[in-house]
Amino acid sequence: MPDFSYTAADEDGNIVNETIHSISEEGVVKLLHNKNLVPIRISPAHRTGFSDVFTKRVGFSILSKKVNRRNLIHFTQDLATLIEAGLPMDRSLNTLSSVGYNEHFVEILNTINNDIQSGSYLSEAITKHPEMFSSYYINMVRAGEAGGVLERVLERLGQFLEDSQDLVDTIISESIYPFFLVLVSGLSVILLMTLVIPRFTVIFSDMEFAIPFSARLLMGASSFIIDYGLVAVLLFPIAAYCFLQYRKTPEGRWAVDRLILKTPIISTLIREIETTRLTRALGILIQNRVPILSALTLVKDISQNRIIKDALDDVYQSVKEGARITEPLMNSGHFPEIALQMMAVGEETGELDIMLIRISDNYEKKVKKKLKQFAGLFEPAVILIIGIIVGFVVISMINAVFSIYDIPF
Repeated sequence: MPDFSYTAADEDGNIVNETIHSISEEGVVKLLHNKNLVPIRISPAHRTGFSDVFTKRVGFSILSKKVNRRNLIHFTQDLATLIEAGLPMDRSLNTLSSVGYNEHFVEILNTINNDIQSGSYLSEAITKHPEMFSSYYINMVRAGEAGGVLERVLERLGQFLEDSQDLVDTIISESIYPFFLVLVSGLSVILLMTLVIPRFTVIFSDMEFAIPFSARLLMGASSFIIDYGLVAVLLFPIAAYCFLQYRKTPEGRWAVDRLILKTPIISTLIREIETTRLTRALGILIQNRVPILSALTLVKDISQNRIIKDALDDVYQSVKEGARITEPLMNSGHFPEIALQMMAVGEETGELDIMLIRISDNYEKKVKKKLKQFAGLFEPAVILIIGIIVGFVVISMINAVFSIYDIPF
């Protein structure tokens, strides 16, 4: 029988963290209900390994940001569970502050709780922390408060955040191996050009015109790397910094995003990722009875591409003038036609929200499948390129060696 770790709250709002034996998570829920405990989080128990210790103790900024994102997801889901169980907002926040989030997040929760106890709504309290809560998140909470369905909105919002994070995690995990493959392959070529080829250059230094052109070209490239390689290494971070600074300007962001949308293969993947995020967010908002114009204003902030954001501004104006949402989206040319046709069917049948969620699910699966396919194709492509480079080096050197016999003595 497997072990499950659980976090639950008792009738007084105290947190209980224990491990229990059960056949499934449903069995754990029943046992907790029998003990008059409200389950907050249940997960399979596992031993703490080196990676867990490393993650907890090493303070890299990239890890901290990921922890904060996961904290927000867990907080949203846990708060929905506690409110649904009937706990008041201030007791729910007080309970969650001792669940086990990182210190920075706990400080934010305490500040929010103080505002709640002073008479503020949750949407008003979280507005003071834009570094943690996006405008989309805040407006979703505000819509839930206005409609009296905050727990349902938080539940859907938590699912949306988790799906979005899973998509980001998939992109990162599928990119790690190709990145290291390119890095190792590049280092191998550099070592070959800086350590192996110079030995041949010394041997053939007195035979410059007798050796084949390919060998001379290779030796020239090797000399260039040795003489100017360090300069290139120093210039690369400077160029990267300048590019990032340019990317932060409105003109730079527009130019880079436009270039991305014109790049073959990558543009299709970006459009599908944006479609996944847009349709899921829009579907959740419409499900919670947010007016379509307000929903379009909110989802615009979710897009990571400036060109698509501008296109959504045009969509907003068209819908404001009386057009259906599908027509201006089609005219923008930035979204897959099949997805828009499905959206049009949803508009005609009055089930736009259901169709939007379905579109998002379909395209999320499609994006994950494409990422795995790209990762699978990238490995043999890199190996082939490295093989061609190494083969060129070997053949050039062999031809150079055999050319010795053509030298007249």
